[in-house]
Parts: sequence; C-alpha cells; structure tokens
Amino acid sequence: MASTSKDMVYVLLITSVPTVRRALCDPLSSVRQAAAQTFDSLHSTVGFRALEDILPHLLNQLGNEDETREYALDGLKQVMAIKSRVVLPYLVPQLTTPPVNTKLCVSWLV
Repeated sequence: MASTSKDMVYVLLITSVPTVRRALCDPLSSVRQAAAQTFDSLHSTVGFRALEDILPHLLNQLGNEDETREYALDGLKQVMAIKSRVVLPYLVPQLTTPPVNTKLCVSWLV
C-alpha cells in the first residue's frame, strides 16, 4: 500500500476492507497480527475512513456469544497495540454511548 497511490488504495478499499475485517477475527493469532499491520497501512493511507470501515465491525463482533467474540477482542487489542493513539479516541465514545454495555467494556479492558 505504501507504494500505491492514494487514489488506487481508495479503489481497492472495496475488497481490502472486508478482508481486513475477517482477518482481525481470524482464529489464528498470527493472522490477526498481520491484519492489524494491514490496518495500520490502510489508516496511514486513507486516514479516518479506515477507522469508520473496520472498527464498528469489530465492536459488533464483541457482542457475539461464540468464539468469534474472543477473536474480535484480540484483533482489537492487536490494532490498539499498533495504533492506540488514533484508535482509542475513536473507541471511547463508541463504548460509552448510552446504553453502556458494561459487560462489553469490561471484557475489552481485560
């Protein structure tokens, strides 16, 4: 992505965003780590759009009652490890908007 023009990255968002979303919830930790690095590259290229296109999906996955919840939580942690300065200000309002789901907030913070 670093060697591609910004306009071309916008064209490729149609296919890359769903791929990154799925990879951040993948059962394999190494896939989630690679997806977080890809998110970092996307954000560096397209900015806030990467946050809007990917993070709400992860937050929705945290509400699941199956194993995807744990994978999504780890995917979110991986993204936070790389881009916390950008992601945290985006997530805090999302997590504290009424009605606040304390179970979700606690599982995210652990």
